[in-house]
Amino acid sequence: MRSATAPGIDPSNADLTEPSRFLGVRFRSFALINAGIAAPYIAVFFFGAYGINLLIFDLLEGWGWAGVGLLLVGVVFVVRWSARRYRSGAD
Repeated sequence: MRSATAPGIDPSNADLTEPSRFLGVRFRSFALINAGIAAPYIAVFFFGAYGINLLIFDLLEGWGWAGVGLLLVGVVFVVRWSARRYRSGAD
């Protein structure tokens, strides 16, 4: 029967209180720090998206969907342009 773990890893020695070899911190500390960092980012993203929604549909009323479409096309264009520029090595 094959083991489900990666080579060189002993699952019987898995202790969440020991520092990991990857970052040198305990998993619990790592998880709490990441949760503390992620929570404000999620809030900013949500309220930013909500604010853009209110702005577009209040200003453009019936044309709001056209504004959303233009916004999405603009985002796709900027991402593709940035990727092309990054791959070409331009500064």
